[in-house]
Amino acid sequence: MQNPIFEKCLKELKKTHEKKNADYADNKNPYSNFEYSARVAEPFTNPVDKSFATLIGTKLARISELTKPRRSPNNESLDDSFLDLANYCTIWWSYYRSKNESRRCFRRTRKRVKSSNR
Repeated sequence: MQNPIFEKCLKELKKTHEKKNADYADNKNPYSNFEYSARVAEPFTNPVDKSFATLIGTKLARISELTKPRRSPNNESLDDSFLDLANYCTIWWSYYRSKNESRRCFRRTRKRVKSSNR
């Protein structure tokens, strides 16, 4: 039995995928952006670092595609991608700072506990 609403959703999904994929993937390889992101993330062993590197890799893949001659975005502007990239890097940096702050705070607390036990 056909479901017309489901069919309509599938058509909308296909249209959205094709429009967005055109901004991210190479014309010859629809998976190029995923492969690019994987190469960027590959050297990282920490899962959180790998996650940040994957997001950054995806934006880099988009920027790489949209800076080619005769390419223009179907969705967000190239400036938006640069801003996303800068934000991802800054969020990653702040993540590291927050982890280092909590480690420093933990070390200070441990030192105080050790010195008070003497």
